[in-house]
Amino acid sequence: TTTTTTKKPDDFPKYFDTNKEDSTLHDIEWIRDRMYYWKKGVEKHQNKAARQPSGQYMTFWSDCGGFNNIRMGFEYMVLVAYLTNRTLVMPPNEGWYLIDWGQRSRMHSDDSSGKTGYAEFFDFDHLNLEVQTMETEQFVQEMTDKLDIDSKYAAKGYFASGIRDWRKYLNGLADTADVNMPWGPLAHILNWPSIEAVQRSDHKPDNMFISNRDNIEYTERQQQLPWIHFPSCDKGDPGTSRDYRYLGQVASFVWFDAAEKDNDLKRMLRDHVHLKDEVMFYASYIVQKLGAFQYAALHIRRNELQYKQSFIAAEQSLKHIKPLLKEKEVLYIATDEKDPKFFEMMEKEYIVYKWRDFVEKDGKMYLGDDIEMPRKYEGVIEMAVCGMARIFFGTDTSTFTSYITRLRGYFDAPDTSTYHHNEQWSGDLKRDSQKHHKLWGQTYMDEFPEMWENIKGSY
Repeated sequence: TTTTTTKKPDDFPKYFDTNKEDSTLHDIEWIRDRMYYWKKGVEKHQNKAARQPSGQYMTFWSDCGGFNNIRMGFEYMVLVAYLTNRTLVMPPNEGWYLIDWGQRSRMHSDDSSGKTGYAEFFDFDHLNLEVQTMETEQFVQEMTDKLDIDSKYAAKGYFASGIRDWRKYLNGLADTADVNMPWGPLAHILNWPSIEAVQRSDHKPDNMFISNRDNIEYTERQQQLPWIHFPSCDKGDPGTSRDYRYLGQVASFVWFDAAEKDNDLKRMLRDHVHLKDEVMFYASYIVQKLGAFQYAALHIRRNELQYKQSFIAAEQSLKHIKPLLKEKEVLYIATDEKDPKFFEMMEKEYIVYKWRDFVEKDGKMYLGDDIEMPRKYEGVIEMAVCGMARIFFGTDTSTFTSYITRLRGYFDAPDTSTYHHNEQWSGDLKRDSQKHHKLWGQTYMDEFPEMWENIKGSY
């Protein structure tokens, strides 16, 4: 168990906390073992025979949003490839919004010509134990004749100079062959293995999960296609598309005819679709300084976010969260706020640390000259640091926040409930911790607790 309790008169804890000794919570090997949550699942599956390629493929484009929108879309593609046993064709490396280009308050670089690929962030050795992947170059070589692909795209090194022509060409092929998949999960529920199978079963979704979404299935025609395509932001209006924007919480993408099939999928996503261990390795240095589960973490988004109503004063945030904080609790704040005085109100009452305190030489907890954090990893490292806090308060319209909540579930943090700094909390933990526990199927910004609760301790 990871929790101890301070009792209130009704026998419900005042707060969730860890029962580990302080020396353990500063032990970097213990911390890393906790953060490498996928190890047991991978070890179990490494001796399994690899899935045999089906000879069928699926292509996709990355989402046009920031990292966590890209991550959501990627999880959806892995899910579909896993269910359909298709080889997942990775798009050529390209510039990712707020990683390689765009106005950035954090992770700024004067060079906006950079490119990013999924293998920089996700462990493909572990992914390929369950899902076959290949590079676009190999896909072109294998499918040139079958799809009548223009031979210029098979030229060695073609994609190193850019992908704009290929993108337009592939979308045109998909339109002509009618292989685009209008499965956007905010408007559709993929019934697996079919709509009929789900309707015949005893395992049916409730109205809250359905949320006015349409049932879809993998049709007989689609099953026979050698190739299917997910065009993402390239088809329809990215801001309003119900069909081709593959965003939403992964727990609501598909409904199975049996609950255990759903749990199998959740285990696959937990153990095989995870950030690279380098991310956790770097994050562990900060967690060691703070002490695992010995601090409260906040994610306060102040700049590159389209939902401006989420921006509130620090005094208001503190008023909202204070009922759930311990007296004099250490706070770690992940933020893109540029004004160093913005959090002064919090600093008057609490010991506050931010990213710069660990990575800049004049920082209060400087890690040292021999630890250099990769620029592209700053965001994901901070997600992991927030994940190892006792309690976490996020921004209510941020997918950065929602993934931290899932990481906390995977880390088995003391309190894995969803809390936002934009909402007033009562301090009644029994009530507060349940506020966002049951979610609508169209929920986009909060993680479904089933993602970790239903598979805790099972591999």
